[in-house]
Amino acid sequence: MTDPIDVETSRQAAFKRMQEMFPTNRGLSPIYLLMANAHRYAIDYIEQAPVILLAATRGNAHVSLSEWAFVKEEFGNMCERGAQLRDVMRAWPAFAAAVTRRQGANRNPRDGY
Repeated sequence: MTDPIDVETSRQAAFKRMQEMFPTNRGLSPIYLLMANAHRYAIDYIEQAPVILLAATRGNAHVSLSEWAFVKEEFGNMCERGAQLRDVMRAWPAFAAAVTRRQGANRNPRDGY
């Protein structure tokens, strides 16, 4: 069995590497932290394919709180299931469509959009 201290040390090192990757990109930093904390293995997926951050937000740094919660839940579920990286990457187009549908359902027609 893996020593919990070694796992946490490894995780902290991965967080440090990723923070160095996004030092000035304030748009990606919040979504990175949200997704990285979705599951204990999430950082591994992000480190292997940082584009996951862009895919999850469809390139938009400004997302609603409900969208953030949805991203965290879905990504955490994929990590929990132990999904292969290729399967996680394939899931994002359908995931983005679901987020768009959710946003459309939450819009008020009186807002003009």
